[in-house]
Amino acid sequence: MKVILRERVRNLGDIGEIANVKDGYARNYLIPKGFAVRASAAAETLVLQEKAKKMEARAKKIEDLELAAKAFEGVSLEFNEHTDPKGKLYGSVSAKSIGAALRALEFEITDAMVLLPTPIKEVGSYTVKISLIEEIEPAISVTVKSDTVEESAEEVMKEEAAAEVTEEVVAEETTEEAAE
Repeated sequence: MKVILRERVRNLGDIGEIANVKDGYARNYLIPKGFAVRASAAAETLVLQEKAKKMEARAKKIEDLELAAKAFEGVSLEFNEHTDPKGKLYGSVSAKSIGAALRALEFEITDAMVLLPTPIKEVGSYTVKISLIEEIEPAISVTVKSDTVEESAEEVMKEEAAAEVTEEVVAEETTEEAAE
């Protein structure tokens, strides 16, 4: 079935394009959701008029989002998380936690806008993109620090020292027992 797209549909086309799709996909998804109309001359002129209006609105929206993207310049988030002595986090820093931190800074974003392929599970600095729209993806800096590294390193050193002392005491006791 040939349809004219009223909205941009990923992997199918842009507004005003004619797409040839399976009947069920058109009848059950595209047409009921308002993403497309059946192809005809009248529908094509109507869709082209809609396209002109949407393109004007989109240009205005892109302009506004470019200004919003400038607000993300220089934004740096810092997370202090519990880690093991090797710097691996016990939990993780996810898109949800980054989104929550940005909302706390009064940015109007959703968690889905944070482009983080996998949660951060190690201490370090990362660059994370925020998808305002497809064309505009400002980057922010995310630093994950350990709030337990110093304590853990000290504890490990104390435990190693205690283990060496214990080994020496056990070795002395076994030597004394062998001598008796």
